[in-house]
Amino acid sequence: KHLNKWQKAVGVFGEMQRSAIKPTAMHYAAVMDSCGKAGEAKRAERWFGAMKKNFVDPNTVCYNVIINAHARQGDPAGASKWFQRMRQAKLIDIVAYNSLLHSLRQCGTLGTMTQPSMVQEAEKLFRELRLEDLAPTAVTLDLLASIVGDARRDQLCEELDVDVEEA
Repeated sequence: KHLNKWQKAVGVFGEMQRSAIKPTAMHYAAVMDSCGKAGEAKRAERWFGAMKKNFVDPNTVCYNVIINAHARQGDPAGASKWFQRMRQAKLIDIVAYNSLLHSLRQCGTLGTMTQPSMVQEAEKLFRELRLEDLAPTAVTLDLLASIVGDARRDQLCEELDVDVEEA
Protein backbone atom coordinates (compact mmCIF):
# COMPACT_ATOMS: atom_id res chain seq x y z
CA LYS A 1 0.00 0.00 0.00
CA HIS A 2 2.61 2.56 1.09
CA LEU A 3 5.22 1.36 -1.41
CA ASN A 4 3.46 3.01 -4.33
CA LYS A 5 2.51 6.14 -2.39
CA TRP A 6 6.06 7.44 -2.11
CA GLN A 7 6.49 6.99 -5.86
CA LYS A 8 3.25 8.90 -6.47
CA ALA A 9 4.37 11.65 -4.09
CA VAL A 10 7.66 11.95 -5.96
CA GLY A 11 5.71 12.14 -9.24
CA VAL A 12 3.49 14.95 -7.96
CA PHE A 13 6.56 16.74 -6.63
CA GLY A 14 8.19 16.52 -10.07
CA GLU A 15 5.05 17.90 -11.71
CA MET A 16 5.14 20.85 -9.32
CA GLN A 17 8.74 21.61 -10.23
CA ARG A 18 8.01 21.33 -13.97
CA SER A 19 5.14 23.78 -13.46
CA ALA A 20 7.56 26.24 -11.84
CA ILE A 21 5.89 25.87 -8.42
CA LYS A 22 8.54 26.35 -5.75
CA PRO A 23 8.24 23.52 -3.22
CA THR A 24 7.92 24.45 0.45
CA ALA A 25 9.12 22.54 3.49
CA MET A 26 5.64 21.01 3.75
CA HIS A 27 5.84 19.66 0.18
CA TYR A 28 9.17 18.03 1.01
CA ALA A 29 7.71 16.74 4.30
CA ALA A 30 4.86 15.05 2.40
CA VAL A 31 7.33 13.21 0.14
CA MET A 32 9.56 12.28 3.10
CA ASP A 33 6.54 11.02 5.05
CA SER A 34 5.47 8.83 2.13
CA CYS A 35 8.96 7.37 1.96
CA GLY A 36 9.02 6.78 5.72
CA LYS A 37 5.65 5.02 5.71
CA ALA A 38 6.96 2.73 2.98
CA GLY A 39 9.91 1.74 5.19
CA GLU A 40 12.30 3.91 3.17
CA ALA A 41 13.93 5.99 5.93
CA LYS A 42 17.17 6.43 3.98
CA ARG A 43 15.23 7.67 0.95
CA ALA A 44 13.42 10.16 3.22
CA GLU A 45 16.82 11.35 4.44
CA ARG A 46 17.93 11.92 0.85
CA TRP A 47 14.85 14.10 0.29
CA PHE A 48 15.75 16.06 3.42
CA GLY A 49 19.20 16.64 1.92
CA ALA A 50 17.66 17.74 -1.38
CA MET A 51 15.44 20.19 0.48
CA LYS A 52 18.42 21.82 2.18
CA LYS A 53 20.39 21.80 -1.09
CA ASN A 54 17.50 23.74 -2.67
CA PHE A 55 17.63 26.32 0.15
CA VAL A 56 14.35 25.31 1.76
CA ASP A 57 14.58 25.53 5.54
CA PRO A 58 13.29 22.42 7.32
CA ASN A 59 10.62 22.90 9.97
CA THR A 60 9.59 20.72 12.93
CA VAL A 61 7.37 18.60 10.68
CA CYS A 62 10.31 17.74 8.40
CA TYR A 63 12.47 16.55 11.29
CA ASN A 64 9.63 14.66 12.94
CA VAL A 65 8.84 12.85 9.68
CA ILE A 66 12.42 11.54 9.53
CA ILE A 67 12.40 10.59 13.21
CA ASN A 68 9.12 8.74 12.66
CA ALA A 69 10.51 6.96 9.60
CA HIS A 70 13.25 5.49 11.80
CA ALA A 71 10.79 4.83 14.64
CA ARG A 72 8.57 2.75 12.34
CA GLN A 73 11.56 0.60 11.48
CA GLY A 74 12.47 0.10 15.15
CA ASP A 75 15.68 2.06 14.65
CA PRO A 76 16.21 4.12 17.81
CA ALA A 77 19.77 5.03 16.78
CA GLY A 78 18.53 6.59 13.53
CA ALA A 79 15.64 8.31 15.32
CA SER A 80 18.02 9.63 17.98
CA LYS A 81 20.48 10.91 15.37
CA TRP A 82 17.74 13.01 13.76
CA PHE A 83 16.44 14.09 17.16
CA GLN A 84 19.91 15.49 17.92
CA ARG A 85 19.95 17.31 14.58
CA MET A 86 16.55 18.74 15.41
CA ARG A 87 17.89 19.85 18.79
CA GLN A 88 20.87 21.54 17.10
CA ALA A 89 18.40 23.40 14.88
CA LYS A 90 16.55 24.46 18.08
CA LEU A 91 13.29 22.93 16.85
CA ILE A 92 12.63 20.27 19.53
CA ASP A 93 8.96 19.72 20.39
CA ILE A 94 6.85 17.14 22.22
CA VAL A 95 6.15 15.32 18.95
CA ALA A 96 9.87 14.57 18.61
CA TYR A 97 9.93 13.04 22.10
CA ASN A 98 6.82 11.02 21.28
CA SER A 99 8.52 9.74 18.13
CA LEU A 100 11.55 8.62 20.12
CA LEU A 101 9.32 6.84 22.63
CA HIS A 102 7.53 5.20 19.70
CA SER A 103 10.87 3.97 18.33
CA LEU A 104 11.61 2.36 21.71
CA ARG A 105 8.22 0.66 21.75
CA GLN A 106 8.85 -0.63 18.22
CA CYS A 107 12.13 -2.13 19.44
CA GLY A 108 10.15 -4.08 22.00
CA THR A 109 7.72 -5.26 19.34
CA LEU A 110 10.55 -6.25 17.00
CA GLY A 111 12.68 -7.72 19.81
CA THR A 112 15.68 -5.55 18.88
CA MET A 113 16.23 -4.14 22.38
CA THR A 114 16.03 -5.62 25.86
CA GLN A 115 13.20 -4.56 28.15
CA PRO A 116 15.51 -3.12 30.85
CA SER A 117 17.30 -0.99 28.21
CA MET A 118 13.99 0.23 26.80
CA VAL A 119 12.70 1.16 30.26
CA GLN A 120 15.91 2.98 31.16
CA GLU A 121 15.92 4.94 27.88
CA ALA A 122 12.20 5.79 28.11
CA GLU A 123 12.63 7.12 31.66
CA LYS A 124 15.63 9.17 30.55
CA LEU A 125 13.62 10.71 27.69
CA PHE A 126 10.70 11.51 29.97
CA ARG A 127 13.01 13.26 32.44
CA GLU A 128 14.65 15.19 29.57
CA LEU A 129 11.38 16.47 28.18
CA ARG A 130 10.42 17.75 31.60
CA LEU A 131 13.81 19.50 31.90
CA GLU A 132 13.04 21.13 28.53
CA ASP A 133 9.80 22.33 30.17
CA LEU A 134 7.68 20.48 27.63
CA ALA A 135 4.25 19.29 28.69
CA PRO A 136 3.63 15.60 28.00
CA THR A 137 0.48 14.81 26.05
CA ALA A 138 -1.85 11.86 26.44
CA VAL A 139 0.12 10.23 23.62
CA THR A 140 3.37 10.75 25.54
CA LEU A 141 1.95 9.15 28.66
CA ASP A 142 0.42 6.23 26.73
CA LEU A 143 3.73 5.54 24.99
CA LEU A 144 5.61 5.79 28.28
CA ALA A 145 3.17 3.38 29.98
CA SER A 146 3.47 0.90 27.12
CA ILE A 147 7.21 0.71 27.84
CA VAL A 148 7.55 1.11 31.61
CA GLY A 149 4.06 0.04 32.75
CA ASP A 150 1.22 2.08 34.26
CA ALA A 151 2.51 1.99 37.84
CA ARG A 152 6.00 3.24 36.92
CA ARG A 153 4.53 5.91 34.61
CA ASP A 154 2.40 7.15 37.49
CA GLN A 155 5.46 7.20 39.81
CA LEU A 156 7.44 9.21 37.26
CA CYS A 157 4.56 11.63 36.77
CA GLU A 158 4.27 12.20 40.49
CA GLU A 159 8.03 12.65 40.83
CA LEU A 160 8.19 15.12 37.91
CA ASP A 161 4.98 16.98 38.77
CA VAL A 162 2.94 15.82 35.77
CA ASP A 163 -0.83 15.62 36.15
CA VAL A 164 -1.85 12.45 34.30
CA GLU A 165 -5.47 13.62 34.13
CA GLU A 166 -4.49 16.95 32.53
CA ALA A 167 -2.34 15.52 29.75
